Amino acid sequence: MAKFDERRAAGLIDGFYEAAARPELWRGLLEQMAGALGAEGCVLVPGSASPIQPVCSASMDELCAACIEQGWHDKNIRMMRGIEALKTRNGVVTEGMLFSPWELDHLPFHAELINPFKLRSFAGMIIGGKGPSSLALSAERRVGQDPFSSFEVEMLRRLVPHIRRAGQLSLRLAGAHQGGLLDAFNIFDCGAILLDWQGRVLRVNAKAEALMGPWLTVRAGFLNAGHKDCDSALQKLIASVIARGPLHEADPIGAIAIERPRARPLLVHGAPMAKSARDLFQQARAALMLVDPDEHRAPQEAFLRQVFGFTNAEAAIAAALACGQDIDEIAQARGVRPATIRNQIKSIFAKTDTRRQAELVALLLRSSTPR
Repeated sequence: MAKFDERRAAGLIDGFYEAAARPELWRGLLEQMAGALGAEGCVLVPGSASPIQPVCSASMDELCAACIEQGWHDKNIRMMRGIEALKTRNGVVTEGMLFSPWELDHLPFHAELINPFKLRSFAGMIIGGKGPSSLALSAERRVGQDPFSSFEVEMLRRLVPHIRRAGQLSLRLAGAHQGGLLDAFNIFDCGAILLDWQGRVLRVNAKAEALMGPWLTVRAGFLNAGHKDCDSALQKLIASVIARGPLHEADPIGAIAIERPRARPLLVHGAPMAKSARDLFQQARAALMLVDPDEHRAPQEAFLRQVFGFTNAEAAIAAALACGQDIDEIAQARGVRPATIRNQIKSIFAKTDTRRQAELVALLLRSSTPR
């Protein structure tokens, strides 16, 4: 039976720092750590408020799947007691520090989830976050294996500062990644809301905040619509974009409408975030994009000059047409005769290979509005 290998465990420290920058390495690193600690497997366990999905070494895949499917990630008494105990203890807790033998046999978390997988003892540490948002690393041993000894616990405590530093760095890099995503949506003047794997709101950009109101709110971390039917459609959309499994198997749902008083409905589009399932610290599982039909985005004149070779006057006239102004309004605003505007529109038709004003406006909007 595998034993605790102090030298091998210490040799993993460099790997933890590398995994901070390359999250796809964490899963393999957990497998190596399990071997070094003489454990059946290792699991990264999120607190109830953490946006990170449980991740484990391959040997713990069935346990992690059962934890998620049965909802134990939200009622993990081991995590709850461990967070509290580590306020006063130094770095590492074990089953003997948190539970009595009776509790290990009879508490629902153990009796219904842990014990059926023939697991018994563990050593756990917090590697990131605080309170319910904490992220813990737990090494699991099977029934029949010796519990972690005081010597092994002490060896693990020496590793905790390094593992915790790597975990905190991973979380910060993930936060920076989220900020970059929202910045990209801001560039296109698009409201965006990032969701985690449970559908909770991670971040909202400034444009989305401006579009939200009583008709679309965040309550207890989840997005809700004020109108009952709209909320039902919204929850179906969210469920479809955070669904587990391959993206091509998700049920595609088009834009839904959120009713607003004295305004056209707000449109909400949703899309899953395509990424490696092992990229555990990339916390955004899906994005919702908000579009206000009452906002008419005029094409930028500089953009029109660059793309179509318009003169300054032609670019200004084209932008005005795209905003719905007619020839007389444009002529009055520019202080010229309508006939002058018509002649300039003929030049615009020639440069855009269009023949009718409706065709021109459609082209301008398609060319300058990001999808």
